[in-house]
Amino acid sequence: MIPTQRRNSKEGVLQIVVGGFLVLLLTGLLLPPAPARAQSGQSPPAFDIADSWYLRSRTTGYSFRTAPPVGQPEEDHFEFYQHFDGAYSGMAHGKLDLRFSMRFADDWAMRANPTTPNRLHVLYLQYHTPWRGRARLGRLFLQEGVANYTMDGLYLSLKPTRRVRLRAWGGSHSPLDSRWEINSLGQEGTIGARALLMATRCLDLGLSWAYLERGGYTRYQKVGAEAKWAPVRGLNTILRGHYELATEQWDRAELRAWYQPTPSWPQLSLQVLDRRQSVDKNTWWERFLPSLDRIRLARAALRYETDARWGLELSYFGSFVDTFSQTRLDGALIFPYGRLGYSTRLGDAGEESRWFGDLRWKPVGWCDLQGGAMLATYALMKDAPSDEERDLVTLYLRALTRLRQGFDLHLELQSLENPLYSTDVRLLVGIDLALGGGASRTGLGTGGWLQ
Repeated sequence: MIPTQRRNSKEGVLQIVVGGFLVLLLTGLLLPPAPARAQSGQSPPAFDIADSWYLRSRTTGYSFRTAPPVGQPEEDHFEFYQHFDGAYSGMAHGKLDLRFSMRFADDWAMRANPTTPNRLHVLYLQYHTPWRGRARLGRLFLQEGVANYTMDGLYLSLKPTRRVRLRAWGGSHSPLDSRWEINSLGQEGTIGARALLMATRCLDLGLSWAYLERGGYTRYQKVGAEAKWAPVRGLNTILRGHYELATEQWDRAELRAWYQPTPSWPQLSLQVLDRRQSVDKNTWWERFLPSLDRIRLARAALRYETDARWGLELSYFGSFVDTFSQTRLDGALIFPYGRLGYSTRLGDAGEESRWFGDLRWKPVGWCDLQGGAMLATYALMKDAPSDEERDLVTLYLRALTRLRQGFDLHLELQSLENPLYSTDVRLLVGIDLALGGGASRTGLGTGGWLQ
């Protein structure tokens, strides 16, 4: 049975790779060439600027070896991923657009693929409506107030006045693994709305509501409020609050701020978050829900870099859950070709200290070479004795090359050494092809990557 599965897997890999290149090849051959540029003193060629399209393909091969359970042989993997991402706008006299993003995958030698090989991330039609509105139908990703998920359904956006924006949506929650399937409205239904108001030149206000079901249960029913305030030059703040109607308690409160008055000043960012742990009612994690309390997080970062590319990075991260806490401090020196830093983590969940560094060099304009290393010593308990400490070393080398406009080649080598698996070496090879025309002018422009 195993040889048969491997043979079928190889056929699937070849179909993915060959199919991806054929799509780009046929597109480049069939599309008309780009219009010639106008000579001096001549009128430019006629071109409908409303018609705009692009197509990107990323073909990636990923080779690695996994550490099996004790007593089992090691397993080699040679995975292939084929991504397609594209859009066409300007159809129906500029009223209709198409947008899609999908992935196909296979493993040359894996006996049983635990993940979903083929995924549909985005696929929708967009219609431009009156009142500067948009209507989208299909699979799309929502990031509207209290709603942050992928949905199969209808999305409406209107802007009746210069200061007011209205949005509404309804449909079914997409499968969590992005399968090419549509969930039942009765089991995975969702609906919501959002209103935004530009109160003043420096203050935006918003209200949102969303209802989501998962497996026939009410996943949540939330209302949210948000405010974006820029009181002085260089200072931007966002304040959000989410309230869960089903449980009648605050679900999330967040404050974010950025400050940089001029490009020559240091950049300071801050985030404070207080949220309730949320677990699906139809999952295995529900049994731990009574013991989970609110989670409080705090982040702060300071970055300064001169025109000569010398600078400094400082960051803080703190996590506080019930009586447990965790703190991480990072600092790095930035120099023209990379950075070198030190990090330490202390708290009830363990301790860690590490040195890290990154290098980057462009010998020529079309080649970008990168590399980095990290040496860490960690323990999974507080005040751990020396025999409980473990060492971890990671290395990576990366080459990003642009062989020509719209044709990129990526090479990356990764290495990991830890107490459990000391021979983990991974190789990644990626080929990116891009073409487009019209207003987008992506990649090589109209005519494809073969011209």
